Amino acid sequence: MNRKRQLFKKLREKCSLKKSGGNYKTEEVNSDIKEENERIQFCREVTEFCLREIRKHLKQFLSKAPFATYEMWIHELHPENTLYGEIDHRFYLSNSDHRNIWNYSCSEYNISNSRVLVPASSYHYQEGQVVEIIR
Repeated sequence: MNRKRQLFKKLREKCSLKKSGGNYKTEEVNSDIKEENERIQFCREVTEFCLREIRKHLKQFLSKAPFATYEMWIHELHPENTLYGEIDHRFYLSNSDHRNIWNYSCSEYNISNSRVLVPASSYHYQEGQVVEIIR
């Protein structure tokens, strides 16, 4: 919703700048709207493609390792996000797509009792650094 407000504000500003002889150049404004809608649609398609790939990887991973943990899956999927055996804290945030896909799979596939829901974490920051992790 905030993105739409920003877009309309920007378009209103453009309209006022493009006023010429009492007429707005609506073709240019319509072109801007069309381009922005195409960018938004492209982002949605790319995001959905990535989420499908993550789901597909999880399904394949669990078929090979039904007793695996969330951390094991993240390590295989994103080894660049595991430092010294620790998973990047962003994978535990409440809006983490990976965490949400994992938790959904726990109930959907119910492969083993060893797989548990991964709770969201809260982080406290001080000067841009994580100083406390609460799970």
